Amino acid sequence: MWYTFLRKSLSEGREIVVKILADGLTSEQAKNVEIDLIAQHGRRAIGGGTLMNISAGGDGIDSEVAKEIHSRPGMKEKIGRAISAAAARPEVKQLRIRSLKQAYANPEVIRRVSDAVRNALQNPEVKERHSTGVHNSWAKPGEREKRIEAILQANQNPEVRARHVAANRKTHADPTVQAKRAAVFADPLFRERHAAATKSAMASPEIKEKVAAGLLKAWSHPELRKKAKDSASVRFSVQAERDRVATKTKLAAASRKAYCAEKGITNPGKGYCHIDREDFKRWLVGKKK
Repeated sequence: MWYTFLRKSLSEGREIVVKILADGLTSEQAKNVEIDLIAQHGRRAIGGGTLMNISAGGDGIDSEVAKEIHSRPGMKEKIGRAISAAAARPEVKQLRIRSLKQAYANPEVIRRVSDAVRNALQNPEVKERHSTGVHNSWAKPGEREKRIEAILQANQNPEVRARHVAANRKTHADPTVQAKRAAVFADPLFRERHAAATKSAMASPEIKEKVAAGLLKAWSHPELRKKAKDSASVRFSVQAERDRVATKTKLAAASRKAYCAEKGITNPGKGYCHIDREDFKRWLVGKKK
């Protein structure tokens, strides 16, 4: 009854307000408070109030009993299957999506969830379990393709794509993230593993074809092509300036060496000779003539 009312309320866009009326109670105290409140407000089930409760209260189970039930052999798997079956129902999926959208529209909720995840992952054991879970999830047959398809489909929405790009730019511009990435790529073992993984992936004709198709598709975008050309132009200009300075330095060193040899000036300690700049300039002019 309650869940039917909850689904209907959320589908109609109503706000569900949660209030904590009592805290820090024992299991017995909490049950007594529940009985008193239900008696005070009445139950719809018996036509005498506003609450959705079927019973008069006090018949719930406490945390210790719940732990004992969950510890029974096969119980976790049974509950997991029941939850998966319920989550697979279209109406439940839509309800969950609406609830999540409603919750994540609140910046405070996003902040609290992010802080909670960040704090939890500070624990090495939790981090390891999370990493293993993600790896196993992606390793399921068809799961990778399904998730990639969902991401590609979501990115067809210009608004979603814009948010994704903005989030990536913000992350990449973060000095802390940049420092962490630089530290990771500075590790020779990581670079070796990364190069080996890339080489192994590109050895697959299918992946090579996908990469080529992606590059061709990206290169066909006028704005991206312009950015790439501008970036390449800057890189080539910088390299050309470096080459010019290097050439000039080499020529200057060769001219200085020839001048010192001709004048009989040596300075073995430093590897170069001290010269009269004005005389050196006149000497260069004479050589150019």
